[in-house]
Amino acid sequence: MTRNVRTAMSWCLKNDIKIIIKPLSKTGKPDALIEIHMQGKIQIGKEIYRQDKKLGHKIQELYLYLYKTLR
Repeated sequence: MTRNVRTAMSWCLKNDIKIIIKPLSKTGKPDALIEIHMQGKIQIGKEIYRQDKKLGHKIQELYLYLYKTLR
C-alpha cells in the first residue's frame, strides 16, 4: 500500500466514508460485492468480485478516487 492510498483511506475514514466487502454467501471464500458507506448512505456496487488481490486493488482505487473527488 502506497503513502497516497494510506492518506486517502485516513481522510475517508475521518469523514465517515468506508468501503465494505459484502460476501454473497457464508461459506469459504465467497464472491463479494463492494459497498460504499458515505455519511449514512449506502451505495452497493453491481460488479461481483472474487476475494483476491484484484479486490484489494479495487478498494484502494476507490479510496483514492473518493479522496480526490470529495476533498
